[in-house]
Amino acid sequence: MSASTNKHKLVAIANPSSRHAESYRTLRANIQFASRDRKLKVVLVTSSKPGEGKTTTAGNLAVLYAQLGKKTLLIDANLRKPDLHRYFNVANRFGLTNVLSEEAILEHAVTANVYPNLTLMTSGSPTAFPSEMLASERFAQLMATLRELYDIIIVDAPSSLGTADSQQIATMCDGSVLVVRRGASRRGEAHEAVAKLDHVHAGVIGVVLNR
Repeated sequence: MSASTNKHKLVAIANPSSRHAESYRTLRANIQFASRDRKLKVVLVTSSKPGEGKTTTAGNLAVLYAQLGKKTLLIDANLRKPDLHRYFNVANRFGLTNVLSEEAILEHAVTANVYPNLTLMTSGSPTAFPSEMLASERFAQLMATLRELYDIIIVDAPSSLGTADSQQIATMCDGSVLVVRRGASRRGEAHEAVAKLDHVHAGVIGVVLNR
């Protein structure tokens, strides 16, 4: 899929007055409403399985927070099948994995102003040990540092079923959003995904019904 095709999925940029962009604004508003009861500074976006629209949701949500003037960070934590660098048409030479493996410093692993007020941290170089990296103390330390630098952090995580990656990332986040695709997600799979997040006290904010 071409970079231009992926970029069109960012309707908050390409077509901000569309009903699709307005749906993402509603999601942003609902998360802000949930923040009244608990602080939601780091929000994880996941799905039960691939192809349900979690990356598109994460990207648009990050753009919309940036449009509020929030200093926003979008992290591609899908180390197995990253895609956000294509959405914003940036290189993925350095990113999250490079910081965690101490091959790069934080400043070299982020791309500032991919959109006004929005910084992107891509997944970085491929790794044979994604779960181990995401479960490391260095990842926990990195997330603690990033909390101090940004107003809001959106994390695009892998799908919840099949690997433990999302659960590991969720323990570093304040709340989780599960994306399910109409006509593609089975009820049992969605329930299982929620149960896995609940098991690590991930604080599931709600479910986004896509398509």
